[in-house]
Amino acid sequence: MVLGGILAHAGIMFEERWYWSQYQRSSRFEPVSAVTQLVQGIWEKYPSRAREILRERIYTTEIVPVLDPEMVKVSAKRMSLVTMAEWKKLKLLQNEEIVFDPQSSASFDDQNVSFTETQAMNFLLRELKDRSEQSSLPLYSRDRAVGAMLLSVDGQVLNYALNQNALNRTLHAETICFQGYWFQHREAVPAGSTLITTLSPCRQCAAMIETSGESIKAVYLEKDLGRFGSCAGRNVVFRDL
Repeated sequence: MVLGGILAHAGIMFEERWYWSQYQRSSRFEPVSAVTQLVQGIWEKYPSRAREILRERIYTTEIVPVLDPEMVKVSAKRMSLVTMAEWKKLKLLQNEEIVFDPQSSASFDDQNVSFTETQAMNFLLRELKDRSEQSSLPLYSRDRAVGAMLLSVDGQVLNYALNQNALNRTLHAETICFQGYWFQHREAVPAGSTLITTLSPCRQCAAMIETSGESIKAVYLEKDLGRFGSCAGRNVVFRDL
């Protein structure tokens, strides 16, 4: 259950050190939580050890439906709900607060740019051409060539982003797009908006779509056949371009 307006906490123990985050959500459409702050913050601060740290169990006083479970499945390992009394005992351990500032999305000089779905996809593909020089690097050492753009019902560009996941595994283009929109506007994505993405959203990004607004559609160019590329959002319409 989402406890709107209540300060929530999340933490993880690794090598006798307690890493923790706290966050107060102001809206059910907010694509951020104590758990996302913890997971994204650990990947940001400790990229070389994040995978090892996040194999441990996350403990949290609030689990935001869809958003938290799907991020944990993709970018961490496991999670359990605890009471505030249990949390206070855990925080007595040697600890470090983790704070994550969401990645800035790209922007246009002209704020009134409008695209059709095809124009948006072509724009993203052009932007991704520069990623080709990274293709010889190992998969986990490069930003995956994925782009996403959020369009309003009338085609206005609300936000767009490219994957920044070479070091921080959570920074998928769609996640950056929705979190960036939230921190810029502090409101739900307009109902009926469309996300254009070059690759079908993974479970984490599908959860971002479902959390960030109502009746948001997702249009993709290629199907992600990977382990987490299942388009898992339960209330999102997906289709290819």
